[in-house]
Amino acid sequence: MVNWIRPRKPNYTAGRVVIISDDMRFTEYKYWYPLISKEVYLYNQFRARKCPLNLSVNPGFLGLKESPSGTKVMNAEQLQELANNGVEMLSHGSHHVYLNYVNVSQPLSPNDTRIYYDFYSSGFYPGLEYLIVEGEKQETFTITNVSDYASTGYIDISPPLTNSYTTNAKLSPTADTITSELQGAIDILNNLGIECKYHVNAIYANNDIAQPILENLFEAVVTRSTTPPFPYIEDINLYDIRRTKDISNYTYEDIDNYLTEVREKDTIMFVQGHGGTNKTTLSNLRYLIQKAYEMGVRIISFNEAIEYIKEVQQ
Repeated sequence: MVNWIRPRKPNYTAGRVVIISDDMRFTEYKYWYPLISKEVYLYNQFRARKCPLNLSVNPGFLGLKESPSGTKVMNAEQLQELANNGVEMLSHGSHHVYLNYVNVSQPLSPNDTRIYYDFYSSGFYPGLEYLIVEGEKQETFTITNVSDYASTGYIDISPPLTNSYTTNAKLSPTADTITSELQGAIDILNNLGIECKYHVNAIYANNDIAQPILENLFEAVVTRSTTPPFPYIEDINLYDIRRTKDISNYTYEDIDNYLTEVREKDTIMFVQGHGGTNKTTLSNLRYLIQKAYEMGVRIISFNEAIEYIKEVQQ
């Protein structure tokens, strides 16, 4: 006689958690995917080992060993392997381009070909068309070089500027650049057999130029980080979804408090991560999963979250 052992199944109560990690980092493949798969299977053996991890990816970097910021990235085969095992792929733009305005940090004169700014270099990418605007003055140029990737820097441009600008001037990718960067991410993933319906803003913001393009191409957009209180489902804006601070900065007390609020409100917590591998980050990730299941809070995919939000808001 065979004794059949019933697989484990969580006793869900209320609330949902969505785990998102950015930048298509190799560490997500090597560490996060196996950790989440193992922990989820311990508590929910009905998931058939489908991993509820969501990755916001920059598929324009496929074929490179590292992103321009020096981060080791996944290759196409690794990305497809994860997708085949339940990991959902979200757009992070083809090349991690920042879709908001950036302030110029030094005055500019006609014929200048170098623009200094006070922002992360990882928000720019060579070969793309940008505009500079100040009041009624506006012109476009192509980035030919980006300084070393840091928290401040400069871009080299062509053709030279025709106007002078003060530090009130702002930089932005043009509408054509934004469309190309976003549609490019969708197309590259589609060519790998991966559907892409959602986007996570690189560096957590976008401007008025990007907004209608985002709404035209995607069904939902993650915009920025926030702190509790978490909104009720009815109040979530699908084109302004907020995430928590990075999971590397959590404490166990934070996790307990976040999950308690999410369960009490029966709402959704969108968790931010960057494939961190230090002891604190991986311990927080493991504790979050264990605690969520113990409290009856579901861990779901981004798509499941969006469909649930739509259902509630109808």
